[in-house]
Amino acid sequence: MSIPELVSIILPTYNRAHLLPTAIDSVLAQTYQNWELILWDDGSTDETGKVLKSLSDPRISYYSQENQGKAKVLNHCLELAGGNLIAFLDDDDQWLPEKLEVQVDAMTKWPEIDLVFANFCNINVESNVHADAFEQTSEGLARLMTRNMGDNWWLIRQGFLEGITRENFIAFDSVMIRNTVIEQVGGFNENLKNSEDLEFWWRVGLKGLKAAYTDKIVMNRVKYPGSLSGRSIGSMLGFLETLEACKELAIEQDCFDQVGLLRPLYRNTWHNLILEYGKKKDLANAFSAFWHSLNYGFRPGAFRLLLRALMKKLFG
Repeated sequence: MSIPELVSIILPTYNRAHLLPTAIDSVLAQTYQNWELILWDDGSTDETGKVLKSLSDPRISYYSQENQGKAKVLNHCLELAGGNLIAFLDDDDQWLPEKLEVQVDAMTKWPEIDLVFANFCNINVESNVHADAFEQTSEGLARLMTRNMGDNWWLIRQGFLEGITRENFIAFDSVMIRNTVIEQVGGFNENLKNSEDLEFWWRVGLKGLKAAYTDKIVMNRVKYPGSLSGRSIGSMLGFLETLEACKELAIEQDCFDQVGLLRPLYRNTWHNLILEYGKKKDLANAFSAFWHSLNYGFRPGAFRLLLRALMKKLFG
């Protein structure tokens, strides 16, 4: 009888002591039990330390260091990982019990696959809305050319980069990769403030690694009040840095056609910045965002956003 593959689960955490136990419990409840859980506290100032010290399962190890950012934490954990398969979990999300089993079975059955991901449920606690994530990102998935491998799994043959730049359908903690992926594309970009996962998938796509997915829901992504920070100015400026990193990678590898895939993301981010600067009555930066957006094609909506910013400045 073959020995089951060890899965290294990486769980970075920061000031989520009230949510972390639920994420950990979802690991303990997995039907596939040959795993190690590597927890890394990125300088929390709440009760996270007490939560970690209360853990007694020998498969769980935890580490703590001053705040360094998620990408650095992920790379620290990757250095500690002992499994041939690696999975990721965010501290505010929960896996469903069969998550690991479903993905390990797929990785065992198809050894040529480098990365797998799955559907998930988006839960907005404030509005009590539960949504099928693949339905929400259907425009991105529609860009994929796939082959049905059976057992509710699809191999992505073409369109990986086209898909994730249209509508990113990959939830970070729905993913499982082989450790050889890190050897081929490197770890996470520690220069990025956010969206380090998108830049990582971009490198996977440029490298031409093989990815597959199932539309089986394997996790709940939970959004709590105050956690929807993607539209903050800081987050959007950080996202622009991520897009720049993706563009530079494509140029370095002479993948000039792929650079064009980033243009809508640039444009939409600058449009969102016009809106957010307008809300703050920061007309100078709203104008700057408008002019930057024109580099990616004029849209009447951008002009309307600028007018709204002007009206906000003049009339409050």
